[in-house]
Amino acid sequence: MGLTTEAFGTVRGAAVTAYTIENKHGVRMTVLDYGATWYKLEVPTAAGHQNLLLSSPDISGYADPGSYHSKTIGRVAGRIGQGHYKQNGQVVNLPANEGTTTLHGGPNGFSTRMWQADASADTVKLTLHVTSADDGFPGDVDVTVTYTLGEDDFVTIDYAATSSAPTLFNPTNHAYWNLNAGDDTIQNHLLTLNSAQHYEVQANKVPTGELLANLHSGFDFSRVTNLGDAWLKCNGLRKRASTTSLRSRPMRRMSQWQR
Repeated sequence: MGLTTEAFGTVRGAAVTAYTIENKHGVRMTVLDYGATWYKLEVPTAAGHQNLLLSSPDISGYADPGSYHSKTIGRVAGRIGQGHYKQNGQVVNLPANEGTTTLHGGPNGFSTRMWQADASADTVKLTLHVTSADDGFPGDVDVTVTYTLGEDDFVTIDYAATSSAPTLFNPTNHAYWNLNAGDDTIQNHLLTLNSAQHYEVQANKVPTGELLANLHSGFDFSRVTNLGDAWLKCNGLRKRASTTSLRSRPMRRMSQWQR
């Protein structure tokens, strides 16, 4: 395993660093401290290294608070309708950043922040302290996101947090994948999901809380399914991209990519 670092521009006057870990097979994982961003996952091919993630060429593609690709999303990934929720019987009002909706943690979510990085031969550990005044959620939180690249070529992302008061914590990584070399579309990709249901969403993409069956719909990925065909069945990409599937069975580790 090996670790290299590289300057990656500045955001609001703060210097951004890219941390790259490479394992014995030549697989490379690159993480940025801004937004705790998973910048690249490169695998060796006969034509050279191929990046499997959607990545911007420079920091300008990540500096906009409205850009979420490959960033750490929180405190809550997804949409909170009307910018509020109930906690212990009390209404908690949150700052909105998509009309009246609080999207991906709001205007000052995890994806907009500079994190403190501590990198080693196989791990990039990022930490962040967020106060209630910073993002509007109850409690001050200390968050840790740890990216690990193993010699088995698997990437693991671990999330942890402690809070000074009851709060919401439902983070994710907003990676977009493209397994094609030099191809802008992923309509030829094949997908399987361990899911039998998905959440119904309103016109503003906020979930209603109702679960709908995937069977015989464009949301059914219980068997290997072509994404292009599924999108046509669901009337386009935008509707699908804003829908959450419910995992119904324990996930199995998928086989390694073919070298």
